[in-house]
Amino acid sequence: MRLRLVTPLFLSISLLSAPAWAVTVVQCKDKSGGVTFRDRCPPEADQISAQKLAGVARSNADTKLAEVIQRNPVQLFSMPNCDACDLVRHQLQARKIQFAEHLVDADVAQQNVLQALAGSLTVPAVAIGKQVVTGYNRAALDSALKQAGYPLPTDPSAGTPEAAQQAFYIAFAKGDIAAMTAVWARGTDTLCVHPTGDALRGEVAIDHSWAGILAGGGAGKIEFEALNRFESANLAVFTGYEHITPQGSRIAYPPVLATNIYRYVSGSWQMVSHHASPIMQGRAAPTPEPNRTRH
Repeated sequence: MRLRLVTPLFLSISLLSAPAWAVTVVQCKDKSGGVTFRDRCPPEADQISAQKLAGVARSNADTKLAEVIQRNPVQLFSMPNCDACDLVRHQLQARKIQFAEHLVDADVAQQNVLQALAGSLTVPAVAIGKQVVTGYNRAALDSALKQAGYPLPTDPSAGTPEAAQQAFYIAFAKGDIAAMTAVWARGTDTLCVHPTGDALRGEVAIDHSWAGILAGGGAGKIEFEALNRFESANLAVFTGYEHITPQGSRIAYPPVLATNIYRYVSGSWQMVSHHASPIMQGRAAPTPEPNRTRH
């Protein structure tokens, strides 16, 4: 007995276009004894059996994203030992953007491509279709991705100030640079003061500082002992002690007094200020291990 699976063109199209599909496949037998499987039997054949098959079709969002990627592919032009390149890469990875990376330091062909796209050899440079963003400018890159049709990022700190506070300390503990920069608000009116450090203003200086601090890994275990909390319609302030125990150690550093300020902007709570100060409690801190900058 001859068996054939026949899938007409209109059946294939219906499976791809339906949001969630189920199709009935029938077994047909023609006059010569041949058996085929179709969505329906032709007039000259008899139906022997029928079976309903279900599956998961591609979602509309996935289809739209695939179209965006095809229409506006993302390319990162970078070079080794480039802190700004690392920050841009972390930003793209945090947003789960598919991109191709080209190292241009020793590749003349890619240098020519970058020159043609951007008009210069400045790195990092991100080409999104025909748009090009040079240097590290998180807000400009987010804007260009949005204009190209890429979906907005899912912000773990969007819901409440407590969620933003938790996202900050999780990123700090794990050494997740992309997650850390995602917690912070964009712009030049942000402020960060690390223990015994100078005041850092603006996203570029702050992002670079955290990239350096977290380059050696996460801080380890961090507990925030709340002393005070204030919240208004668009502002939340947390003050308390940070208790930091380095990875691989059972001895905690002396507490750090920290004030974290979050502002509600564009539907999410974003950090706008972090001020951390050491306090003396009559005992010396353990000698930090290499690459274990506290913050």
